[in-house]
Amino acid sequence: MRRRLFAAIALLLALATVFGPGCAADAGRQPTPPQSVPADVTDVFATDLLPWVLDAADGGKDADAVARITGVGQVHEVFGLTPEFLDGDADAAVVRSLGHWSGVLVAGSDPVGVATVDRTSGRYAPATFAMSADMAAALARTDHGYFVEGSPRTGSWILADGVLTPVDSWALRLSTQPLALAAAQPLLARSADWVGSPVPALMLAGVGLLLAALVALAIRARPVQRPPHSPRAANT
Repeated sequence: MRRRLFAAIALLLALATVFGPGCAADAGRQPTPPQSVPADVTDVFATDLLPWVLDAADGGKDADAVARITGVGQVHEVFGLTPEFLDGDADAAVVRSLGHWSGVLVAGSDPVGVATVDRTSGRYAPATFAMSADMAAALARTDHGYFVEGSPRTGSWILADGVLTPVDSWALRLSTQPLALAAAQPLLARSADWVGSPVPALMLAGVGLLLAALVALAIRARPVQRPPHSPRAANT
């Protein structure tokens, strides 16, 4: 009975540690910026995007898949994680607008790819596309959430109701489950810092120097094998 009581107390303390500070931190966090899709962007997706995708894929490896596209579904403003959030600031806004928009390419009712419209040379125009059914399906399921585009270090996520859900293979390497912001922040910060900071390079250099020193010591410690007729061997 006493063991069960201690186990219950430990569980409550653990839950308080995980959820308590996170909830308090999220309560003071800067608000997420509003999403918007300008009318000019909507027009590009409606009229210019599909001919551009067909032309860009002509003769390429995605030509057959692209030929089955029938239109564009949902369009989302694209956001990225803020540097302050990745620095561990508990009050920082999580995302910032990246100034481009992603639309779901559909074949009939099936999401099959994602295309992007960007502003270049003062006008909105198609920029990129990728045939990715998983990413397209994740975006198609998103109504009020934010599409958070990341790098291979952090991956891409959907942010909704204070929860980050992984949507690409890079994010799934960090977590296969949705994460509350309090749990996601240190994980993403460590992932972003690992490649971006000079610390790993210094660590690798230090390891290299240590290995070189150990090899040198091992070589010096080995007994020298001299030919049997050498002068020193004869004197011995």
